[in-house]
Amino acid sequence: MSHFLIKKASVAGEPSRPPASARPVVEGSPPIVRHPQSTFVDGQGYPAGQYGYPEVVLGTPRTDDAGLTFWNSMYTNSTVAYELVKTRLFDPYTDSWKLYSGVLWRYTIGETAASGTHPYVNFRARVTKLVEIVSWD
Repeated sequence: MSHFLIKKASVAGEPSRPPASARPVVEGSPPIVRHPQSTFVDGQGYPAGQYGYPEVVLGTPRTDDAGLTFWNSMYTNSTVAYELVKTRLFDPYTDSWKLYSGVLWRYTIGETAASGTHPYVNFRARVTKLVEIVSWD
């Protein structure tokens, strides 16, 4: 399979695929893992030594109430700032989809349009401290 999936880490079972209005896009491509930049070079001048964890920014230019309902279902309640999740993301280093666990931070919205079918603009949610895992359970 080659598409984005996500679920709360505390919930057993299969992951969910967001509704079309809530699927993350990065200029038309899948959500891509960003690895930390190298902190120094080796004796031959090649990059080496990464410090930190990979992360991903999930976003869509516009979403609707169904999209927000989906993302709100990822959090235990409306007051938590973050939730542990498991997700499938594209890794550019291996050119493949991989499973990760990480910390999903509360999403942000750039603005809310007065009307329209997709009134929420510039939806963004960060997943940090990504660690590769082997299964959903």
